[in-house]
Amino acid sequence: MGLSRRAVASATLADISTLAGKVASLHGTAGLQIRFSAFIEQEAADSAAPPVATPITPTFVPGSPLDGNTVLPPDVTVNQDTAGAPQNETAIAVDPNNPNRVVAAANDYVSRTWSCTVGVTPCSALGDAYSGTYFSNDGGQNWCCTATDPSHLGTLIPGVEHLTGGPYDAGGDPSVAWDSQGHVYYAGLGFNRTSAPNTVT
Repeated sequence: MGLSRRAVASATLADISTLAGKVASLHGTAGLQIRFSAFIEQEAADSAAPPVATPITPTFVPGSPLDGNTVLPPDVTVNQDTAGAPQNETAIAVDPNNPNRVVAAANDYVSRTWSCTVGVTPCSALGDAYSGTYFSNDGGQNWCCTATDPSHLGTLIPGVEHLTGGPYDAGGDPSVAWDSQGHVYYAGLGFNRTSAPNTVT
């Protein structure tokens, strides 16, 4: 892959000590030839430190009567670890249009405690991480739904891992987000521990 003479010249002549020069140098470089780590190293070494942020006064503490958005008890533990079936790497998001609608996601190892079989394989042997999701319509005081066996998968994401009809051994690294229209989005990884394919779900 070659660079045009003009691109080489603009990348060479750009003054990267200014924001405009940095942008020009990136625009003048072929896409696959940008070493992002070198760009970050240059930023870290830049002697022009940004100004120190002025502290907010008065300091507001979430949950404090000072902020006008006090979170009322009871506190609820969302990740309810059971025996050898933890729920970890939790992500949580609140609907911006309705704070009573809350969605959470986690790596869910719930099948480790099941006493069923899938074909001839015990469910507990399929106890790898699954892509779990949970929701609350009352601000987090109550949560739905727990997967209890292969016929009642609760809110495990269907079509990702083998147990949920998907192609992967495991799922994990969840993320959830709401848009401004009240739609919720889930992202995570589906993967096989020892062989391809691996992908983002």
